[in-house]
Amino acid sequence: MAETSWGAAEAEAPKKRRIPGWVWFCGAGCLLALIVSAVAAVFVVRGVRRATDPEVQWAAIDEVLPYEQRPQGWTPRFGVGMGMLGFETYVLEQTGGATADGRSPGGLVAVLMVFSAAQGEEVRRQMLDAEKVEAPFNLGGRTEMRRGTVEVQGRTLKVLRAVQTGGQHGGGETAIVDLTPEGSSKPILLQLIRPNSQDPVRDEEIVTFLEPFDVDRDG
Repeated sequence: MAETSWGAAEAEAPKKRRIPGWVWFCGAGCLLALIVSAVAAVFVVRGVRRATDPEVQWAAIDEVLPYEQRPQGWTPRFGVGMGMLGFETYVLEQTGGATADGRSPGGLVAVLMVFSAAQGEEVRRQMLDAEKVEAPFNLGGRTEMRRGTVEVQGRTLKVLRAVQTGGQHGGGETAIVDLTPEGSSKPILLQLIRPNSQDPVRDEEIVTFLEPFDVDRDG
């Protein structure tokens, strides 16, 4: 048994440990795991803050669809940039502003999506496929698909309208607009959703939403 100096112990109080003893007991691997977990938690918190920060989202949206003035009555709720999944998406909610026909303000949700060149063309085809009854990304189903077009800033954009069932927004009328610039290998799609409603998304609403953005540009 090691010798113990009782006199020194009485004269000096034991120092408070900065790291609990059980951490060292379980070995360096356990301590490393704790450090990694702590760092990961910090990045998760920071990531969530960035993903829900309107200022950060507006700046990211400007990179996808440049604008001179933010669209009035819309608030970014969530967004993630291009990463390992190969796509980025931004969700905006209509929070105010009168509609053209005097209806109640608000009610629409806008989802802006950008896909990588590697997978984008296939996703673009599926999302605009009027025969595909499953909503993209397993977000429910869709019925009553109708192909169409809408004129925006001199461009004729493809539109697929449908009634979406299920999904995180509870289903409802939706319109998927192909905003991909001419010559671009990265598809850009806009989905406008009217949650829990059978009221179609009208051409005027698409035009009004896109008015502040530079849609007529090359890729």
